[in-house]
Amino acid sequence: MAFDYDFELVIIGAGVVGLACAAIGSKSVKSTLVIERHGSFGFETSSRNSEVIHAGIYYPKNSLKAVLCVKGNDSIYEWCKAHKVPHRKTGKYIISTDAEEELLLRKIFSSAQENGARGLSLVSKEELRKEEPNINATMAIYSPTSGIIDTHELMKSLLLTATANDCEFAWRHSIIGIEKLSNGYELSIE
Repeated sequence: MAFDYDFELVIIGAGVVGLACAAIGSKSVKSTLVIERHGSFGFETSSRNSEVIHAGIYYPKNSLKAVLCVKGNDSIYEWCKAHKVPHRKTGKYIISTDAEEELLLRKIFSSAQENGARGLSLVSKEELRKEEPNINATMAIYSPTSGIIDTHELMKSLLLTATANDCEFAWRHSIIGIEKLSNGYELSIE
């Protein structure tokens, strides 16, 4: 049996990315549909997320990943505050244990600064020992904007936002075909 529905925005998958697209995208269009093959959100990659909020330290200079990670770092903290998603700005140290690693650490630091990663500082062996006496390091990079997040609660907040924007969800459905038409796409769903 075939049914015809018209949606301005169709998103495939209800993981973190799909739910974020739904939460934001559903604000500016008349009709949004998220198609998810599982019975709820976050059953695949998002359920195995490290729950780390990255600062944009390791990506190649001026890469899209670097730009989006730095911008996303601020955005995720704003979202968490606004939607009461459990998170913590823990900060992190990246350490070197010898002169060779120090050179690599300085390159990472320089590249991260060029990419706009905020608040980074080089920390001496003595400063690091004050913070954690059991670390055997020659120096470190400190990243104050690195953190952790409860990804399940993040996905839940995105789902609630999308639903409040009249986004519809097709749980336990899969895309089995997509055909390009002159005025859009026809999706075959089972």
